[in-house]
Amino acid sequence: MRKLLLLVASVVLASSTSISGCAVAEGSQDEDFDRDWKDDFENDDEEAAAEGAETEELDSLDDLDDVEEPGATPIFPTEEASPDPEGGPGPGEEAPPEDLEGVLEPEDGATTPGSTSTGSTSKKRKHGPISIIEDDPHFSGPASDDRLDRAKAIGADAIRVMLWWKNKVPGDATATTKPEGFVSSKPDAYNWADFDTQVEGARARGLKVFVTIPAGPMPYWASEEPEYCVKQGGWSCAWKPQYREYAAWVTAVGRHVKDKGYRIWGWSFVNEPNIGAFLKDESSLKLAHRYRKLWFHARKALRKTAGVKARVFFSDQANNQHSLEPGADRWKVFNQALCLDLEKDAELIKGFCPEKKRRVEAHGIAFHPYAATPGNQKKTVYFLQKLVDEAAREKRLPKNRGLYMTESAFLTARGADAGKLGAASSLAVTPNQQAVYMNKGERLLARNPRVKSLSQYELVDEGRGTWDCGLIYANGFVKLKSGETVTGDFKVVKLGRHIEVGDRTIPWADIADKEGGKDFWATGPGGEKPAYAAYRIAIDVVKMGDRVEVWGLARADTGAGFTIEGLFPSGEWHELKEVKTDVLGYGRAVIPRGEATAWRIRFGGELSRVAR
Repeated sequence: MRKLLLLVASVVLASSTSISGCAVAEGSQDEDFDRDWKDDFENDDEEAAAEGAETEELDSLDDLDDVEEPGATPIFPTEEASPDPEGGPGPGEEAPPEDLEGVLEPEDGATTPGSTSTGSTSKKRKHGPISIIEDDPHFSGPASDDRLDRAKAIGADAIRVMLWWKNKVPGDATATTKPEGFVSSKPDAYNWADFDTQVEGARARGLKVFVTIPAGPMPYWASEEPEYCVKQGGWSCAWKPQYREYAAWVTAVGRHVKDKGYRIWGWSFVNEPNIGAFLKDESSLKLAHRYRKLWFHARKALRKTAGVKARVFFSDQANNQHSLEPGADRWKVFNQALCLDLEKDAELIKGFCPEKKRRVEAHGIAFHPYAATPGNQKKTVYFLQKLVDEAAREKRLPKNRGLYMTESAFLTARGADAGKLGAASSLAVTPNQQAVYMNKGERLLARNPRVKSLSQYELVDEGRGTWDCGLIYANGFVKLKSGETVTGDFKVVKLGRHIEVGDRTIPWADIADKEGGKDFWATGPGGEKPAYAAYRIAIDVVKMGDRVEVWGLARADTGAGFTIEGLFPSGEWHELKEVKTDVLGYGRAVIPRGEATAWRIRFGGELSRVAR
């Protein structure tokens, strides 16, 4: 069958203007798209010049052109130098155990977020990392207003929206032929309801919108080999997406955005091209080259065909916290997609990278630094920064690109299948550890001026025990073999072991069976996890003999400051110090330790978690 399809494809290629697998040219169905389509992306000098000019224009602003001017107040104002926040934990502290010696640090002269460098001549505004939350199921639908309100109230700056291709097309997305009369580049036939709800709801609240346009899951007919999707089955087909079809899909997205007058803060394409769930090919090398082509085609589709001025990001890749070698799985896709390390791979020279290698005009590098501890998270971000700077020296990327954490979290439940997403057996932490690690990880990354955004996936737990990492528990029901139905917050779902529902622990064997598994289901948001308060008001404490350093972030702050309180042996809390913060809400102070045994931050009537 595959040979027959390839033979048919070769005939189509010989008799049409299509240059992609078994794609068929749309001819005059969309004259603008047909005129702009060009698959020789490496030698598209006109488009390369246009991309470069647009990037230069965006760079003349700052990385976040709709963020308020931070002003002259330096971040972390204090009269004393800050110790390393990864210093030894005090008694009772939940801190990452690993030694961080040798971790790459910012180059000499790097500035702290919000501060200015005396040696810099840049006119761009300085800023710290913005906060992104992603939760597509809960930011659309009938309860989206309440959940977007909560995201805004706890200090999020932006939401990330995933535009799932397979869910937007008309007809049966598992069909191997495109619906008759459907023109992929025209937005009219797509289903934009959820997307519009999220974008309009976010912008109404002053939240920025970051859009990712994955290649997979895609409609089967958009694959170069649709029969592979049928054979594979499952939730996602990501096998060899046709370049023209993906570019047409991105064109439709851009045209819809332009027609609606939406302002999108940033864009990324494909999503996690290095793990296989969202992009697949016969080898990592071919996958990297496919990602490169898809990225260039999507970039052009937004800028030229759709007429959208776009701040676009490269990579958006998943983490590999276990290896800091460029040639390791997951990391190597980054270099291969940029046509680096040619001397190490003869295949790159033979078929995938031309003599003249076009620079990727990306405004930033997106990354998903999932990790077991804040220390590992930091290590991988600095390692990525090293790869980015090496690529810039080879003129594959512009210099000094920012690092944007567009998806990240510490998981409180990880199922067996999560290993496919790169999760180590030790990745899951307790809900209390999640809160501690979230604050400590933010502090470590916020020190790096190259880190321009931090992220939280997601607002509400999935409640399936496979990838729970939200700020709010999922609420649902568990049916028991006894006939009883238990409802409440899913505190922890350990697949194959037990489910903690409210204050009850239900053994796996006691749960009623249903086709395909056990009979339990999350129906919506529940109560706040410890991470909810930790996200809204972050705190990290380092003990230094008879003193203690308290770092904090009131995420919804605008420069008003917060108050540090201490817990004393009497059981009473007392105010210790008022701390001035910058407009991003960051502040720190070194204070006498005294008799205090724990510390917290008070801001606007709200309290942080208790740090010991």
